[in-house]
Amino acid sequence: MSRPGDRLRQVAARLCSERTRRRLVDPAIADLQAEVTAARRTGSAWHRLRALGAGYLSVVKVLLIATCGDFRQGATTWTPDEVASTRRGALIALAVTTAAIAFFTIPVVEQMPEADLGLTPYIVPSALPLSLPLGLAVASAWMLHAAVRTRKVAAVTLLTAALTSAAMFVNLEWVTPDANQAFRTLVLAKFDPPVASPERGANELRFWELRERVRETRNSGRESEARWLELSYYRRWSMSVMPLAMVAVMVAIAFKRQWTRRALTSVAFTIYLAHYALLMSAFSLAELGVARPIVMGWAGTLLCFAAALLTTSWRSRARA
Repeated sequence: MSRPGDRLRQVAARLCSERTRRRLVDPAIADLQAEVTAARRTGSAWHRLRALGAGYLSVVKVLLIATCGDFRQGATTWTPDEVASTRRGALIALAVTTAAIAFFTIPVVEQMPEADLGLTPYIVPSALPLSLPLGLAVASAWMLHAAVRTRKVAAVTLLTAALTSAAMFVNLEWVTPDANQAFRTLVLAKFDPPVASPERGANELRFWELRERVRETRNSGRESEARWLELSYYRRWSMSVMPLAMVAVMVAIAFKRQWTRRALTSVAFTIYLAHYALLMSAFSLAELGVARPIVMGWAGTLLCFAAALLTTSWRSRARA
């Protein structure tokens, strides 16, 4: 039976050097296990949960510090292959993301009055959360195949994904709602006579506004509509973390065995399509009562994180 923190130790073995892991991560995990053991002796489930939460938070913080420290020390020792791989990945991410944005926006542009291309920039923010994860996943496949699969390249990939997820939160919170509303207003203004600016819908609300709309709708007795809005709320949170989830599972799979670039790219597309299908079917599945809105909204992203963790742990046990 595994003890608390064992899986994080296996993850640390992938992300950190052995020296850093022994000096920083292992003592933090030992403290976590000691605190959980002491909490169990009290017989209180609440004390045990609090010890687990505080302990895991502390270990994750130490793991991030250790990973950044190793990355800073190794930043000056990059090989030409690692530099070329990183540059290639950046170009691939840009190309694939641009193609995906065009794929998601062209159908909308074609339905515009007189196909007004000037309105296209208002659609791009809503296409970014679906396009960037694919670009990063494919870039990961090109950066982590065969000989160029190194810890430093993986760390850069994960750091880029984390920063992208933070940018996606900013986009979904402040940029996308206003861009969607401006797009709707400008389209309706083209009618003769012009139509008044429409009321903001779920896609035009910020996080806190959408949460408040859920509460108001539920209090008014419209439970079905409230569930739909609640799912939109959690799905938006999930989409902001989607870049990191996609890259995390790609990094875990890349280190599982020696992959060719073509095979790993096929894996990236497969994972993305499965995640996208689950994301798009969340509303239909929620209406069928398959699971609560919070579960359906987070399902794809959490499955990616779980797959990344299980893949890393399984490989470590197999080698042990």
